Amino acid sequence: MVNWPSAQYTWTDDLQYRPFDRDIDAQDAYSICNLLVSYTPSGDSHLTLKGFVKNLSDEEYVHMISASATTGFNRNTSPWAPPRTWGVEAVWDFNNFLLDILKNQVSSYERPE
Repeated sequence: MVNWPSAQYTWTDDLQYRPFDRDIDAQDAYSICNLLVSYTPSGDSHLTLKGFVKNLSDEEYVHMISASATTGFNRNTSPWAPPRTWGVEAVWDFNNFLLDILKNQVSSYERPE
């Protein structure tokens, strides 16, 4: 069974990371789109396969800034946000798997007379 695909879109306006209104503290507006689709094989409710793409447009933006006395207050060490990433996941639902085993054991249990 193919589950509904989902998309997430986020837009962030121009921003200043610190109140000094300097170019080094500024971040231009950016938008991010993430996609996800999942598939659960029929007859097996415990396994779900997922495919995803994060940062679909490969937007480059600063995730945050960090400036300290050791790096100098006029130079920030800004980590860039992750680039476009994609992948697949296999998820096994152990909780429902164990519950099904217990239900089968209880339903097959015969009371001694």
